[in-house]
Amino acid sequence: MDAEILKPQVIQLAAGIYTRLVGDNTRVTDKGVSMTADAANLARLSFKLAAVFQGVEDALNADALPKNVGYKLDGADIASWTK
Repeated sequence: MDAEILKPQVIQLAAGIYTRLVGDNTRVTDKGVSMTADAANLARLSFKLAAVFQGVEDALNADALPKNVGYKLDGADIASWTK
């Protein structure tokens, strides 16, 4: 399987998700700190969620992107419209 390089947006979103998940799974008491989940698992989950979110966002934005990328309008084209 080819490894995919993550977009900066995915990394930034994953960091935000990870921060929230760690905060939600950490308990601080007078006797110490404990986590109810493994930090590495939370990191993996964060990246998976961020990648899915970015994929959905890209799909939703695809309708708003230009469809005629690379299309060139020449003076001869305009001249043919006036005939």
